[in-house]
Amino acid sequence: MRKRTVQLNIHPTEAENQRLKQHNRKSGLTVSAYVRLLINGFHPKETPPIDYHKLMTGLYELNAKLPQSALERGEP
Repeated sequence: MRKRTVQLNIHPTEAENQRLKQHNRKSGLTVSAYVRLLINGFHPKETPPIDYHKLMTGLYELNAKLPQSALERGEP
C-alpha cells in the first residue's frame, strides 16, 4: 500500500515555476522528491558533473596502487 496518498496541487507564478524547474534540474531529482525534501527541511544539492565521478574513480584506483608500489620498492 502506498504511503503517499495525498495529492498536492500548487499554482506558482511563471517565475516561481521557472526557478523550481531550474533547481530541480540541477538536483537531478523529480519535482515531487525535490519538494518533499524541502518540506522536510533539507536543501538538495546540485548533482556533480559526470566528469567528477570519473575523476574520483581514477583517484581511488591510484590510491589503491600506491601502497602496493611502495611495498615493491621496499619502503615502509
